[in-house]
Amino acid sequence: MIMDVIERHPDSYVFKESDKRAYDDFEMRAIEYIRQLIDGVIPSFVLIKALQEAHDLYWMLDFFEGSKVIWMYRDYRDVVNSNMQRFKSKRNYIDEIVKDPRRGFWRGLGMTSETLSIVRQHYSDDLDDFSAQALFWYYRNQLFFDQHFDTDERSLLIKYEPFVKNAQKYVDFISEFVGLEPKQDIAKKVHSSSIRKSTSPNIRSDIALLCDQMQNRLDTVFNQQAGKIVD
Repeated sequence: MIMDVIERHPDSYVFKESDKRAYDDFEMRAIEYIRQLIDGVIPSFVLIKALQEAHDLYWMLDFFEGSKVIWMYRDYRDVVNSNMQRFKSKRNYIDEIVKDPRRGFWRGLGMTSETLSIVRQHYSDDLDDFSAQALFWYYRNQLFFDQHFDTDERSLLIKYEPFVKNAQKYVDFISEFVGLEPKQDIAKKVHSSSIRKSTSPNIRSDIALLCDQMQNRLDTVFNQQAGKIVD
């Protein structure tokens, strides 16, 4: 959604995850090749999505001089419902990841031993798909803190729900953060109809508590970084 919005800005260029120049089956191509792609476009701001590379963002920030990170998160219940409807892999390789994170391909990369221990504590052989998806949401968002983005001025945390309810203000804020001149109307297609669109999923109570705690941690950082823009 943010990529669609930024793409409407006249001074931007966006490489979406379906762009075969930058991705091979949604995996980012070699980093030197990505640098060449970025250097080959004229606009002042280039946006590229680290779909499978969220665990590598900490060193990419140093590799791409002047780069910044926008990390968006969304209520885990809506994410679980969306993933269950959209993707064939209902469990995100959780049964393999608890044995060895590398067996989950990109999904388990960057996971610390502490996070893996927590995942194993909440895993069971009879874990349902909804709870498996929620556990995935938990440990992928843990990467935000593992890479110290909560204290890195090059990182901006954005919460989905306030964004879609007050899109233009947030887009202006994001534009200023990345060095773009704020533009009117580039957020006009953003809507809030996906908030709690479906019934809350039946997630196992211990995993729901784990996700609630993570969401509270993210909310605290968000309120410090970006909540002030609606004042």
